[in-house]
Amino acid sequence: NNNSVNPTLNILSIQASGNNNAIIRNTVSAAQFGLRKQTTTTAGQSVGIIDFEGQDASGAEGKDYARIASLTNSVSASTHSGRLDFQVSTAGALSRAVLIESNGFVRLATSGTPLYKFEVGNGTITVRDAGSFYTRNSNNGLILTSPDAACWLVTISNLGVLAQTSITCP
Repeated sequence: NNNSVNPTLNILSIQASGNNNAIIRNTVSAAQFGLRKQTTTTAGQSVGIIDFEGQDASGAEGKDYARIASLTNSVSASTHSGRLDFQVSTAGALSRAVLIESNGFVRLATSGTPLYKFEVGNGTITVRDAGSFYTRNSNNGLILTSPDAACWLVTISNLGVLAQTSITCP
């Protein structure tokens, strides 16, 4: 029995909410998500948002738990570009968890202008169980920071000998 296609169960309701907005509610529980389309001519604004809302433990409705937003980078007619912003709620406030930039750069828990294809804010990157860190270019290596804040590029020779070179920190 597929409840999503059985109209007699009346599980979902769709409600218009202002210009270009719709709220889709689960009539059985307080879960809902809203879809918003916004008109914009300014870089940095959102043009589409999906909000995931529900009740808190006290029964109060309209609590934001997560959001996916489409943001503009450039709104020029010939070179428009955008980003995709994933946010989650921590202690009742939405904050960015992942941002995918228009150039393909991915940022986890960081802010500002990305410098690298993949950036991680405060935290440790871990490969769990089976897995490795791999670079296909033998000119690349691993950049480590020493306790005195100097940066070192660690590479390996064809004989498996590690070498380290002092570099300017990125």
